[in-house]
Amino acid sequence: MAQDVDSDVFAVVEGFDNKFTYKKLTQASLYLQKNNAKLICTNRDRNSSDGERLQPASASLRSFLMTAAGLGEDEAPVIGKPSKVGFEMLKNEHSLEHINPMNFLMVGDNLNSDIEFANNTAIDSLLVLTGVTTKEKAFKLEESDAKPTHIQPCLGFGLD
Repeated sequence: MAQDVDSDVFAVVEGFDNKFTYKKLTQASLYLQKNNAKLICTNRDRNSSDGERLQPASASLRSFLMTAAGLGEDEAPVIGKPSKVGFEMLKNEHSLEHINPMNFLMVGDNLNSDIEFANNTAIDSLLVLTGVTTKEKAFKLEESDAKPTHIQPCLGFGLD
C-alpha cells in the first residue's frame, strides 16, 4: 500500500475521529516518520459515551499514532485538556489574562480530562452525569480521581 507523503507537512494534529481508519493511521505515521513531523494531541480523553456505552476516544488514537511511529510520551504533547496550554492560549487569544480564575467554569462529563483540566488551571468545575462519569463513580471518588467543584445530573436547568 504505497502512499504519497507531502513534504510540506510538518505536523499531525490528533483529535477525536469517529471515522478513524487504517489508511489514516498509515498516512499520519508516514508523516511522523518520513517528514519528522510533530505530533500534537488535543486531549487525553480515554473514552467518550454515546449514552449507552463507552467508546474509544482521543487518547486511544494518540496511542495508535505513538506506537505506529515509534514515539515516546514526550514526543506527543497534549495541548488541550487536561493540559494548561490550551487554557493559556485561549486566555491570550481573547485578552482574558486579567480575569480572575474564579470567573471561569469548566463543564464536562469526564473526571480524567474535563475535571482534571479545571483542577490544573485552578478554575471551578461542574461535573455532569450525562456521559463518561456515572452517578455511582461521581459519589465514590478514589484518591487519584480529579475532584469536581460541583456535580449535577445534567444541564437541563429544569427544562422538561
